[in-house]
Amino acid sequence: MVVALMTAGLADAPLDWELDHIEQAGPGGGRRVAHFLLCLDPAYFGGRDAFDGRLRDLVDTTRAAQPADGSAVLSPGDPERRSERAAARSGITLDVETTRALERLARRHGLPAPSLRPLPRHAP
Repeated sequence: MVVALMTAGLADAPLDWELDHIEQAGPGGGRRVAHFLLCLDPAYFGGRDAFDGRLRDLVDTTRAAQPADGSAVLSPGDPERRSERAAARSGITLDVETTRALERLARRHGLPAPSLRPLPRHAP
């Protein structure tokens, strides 16, 4: 509720459930999604080291919780780090248009073309 008040409430914007679906807004049509950014420096409060320690305690306690479905308990950023490691090992999939655009940019700037390899074909 606090997030809703700090975004939609302050900006007189729709609440989450009042937003149009992204496809309903149409090209150039806005959905009136509100954003709120709050920047805090832990050094002005209990200090950076104390904050890092409390964050570590929170993450460790969260991960030690019994998961509901038998899988691991995740913290914010865990899925992204997992994806990043997989991409570093195996690369990322790019569509043909993006691949060609990267090749053109490399040529234009005198850089080597990106390292590309075709994906193995999978049976339908």
